[in-house]
Amino acid sequence: MVAWDQLVDLLRAAIFAYSQACGGNLGCGILAVTLLVRMALFPFTLRLARLSAAHQERMRALKPELDRIRERFKNKPQRVADETQRLFKRKGVSPFPLKGCLGSLVQMPFLLALYSAVRGCVA
Repeated sequence: MVAWDQLVDLLRAAIFAYSQACGGNLGCGILAVTLLVRMALFPFTLRLARLSAAHQERMRALKPELDRIRERFKNKPQRVADETQRLFKRKGVSPFPLKGCLGSLVQMPFLLALYSAVRGCVA
């Protein structure tokens, strides 16, 4: 946990440094550091948004076929699920894109460290 503590301490020191630059206003320091962290994470956020948009577009393209499957097997839910899985495999589309989840997990430690740093400044 040494790296975690160092990250939190670094963010806390940056908050205090920016607050001193703003005339001792802690709120300005928190806002400045939060903005810097979000700007640093922006490439990840942008990539996640693009992946999500691409996945939505692929799912939108499959919607007519999914509707036909549901209409054809409306009284057989297991068959609907099987046919849907086959369609996803055939088209190479995942119903749950794993890349989006992993991209969010990259951002989480930084946001949690920022939260911990802010709690340490205010408490």
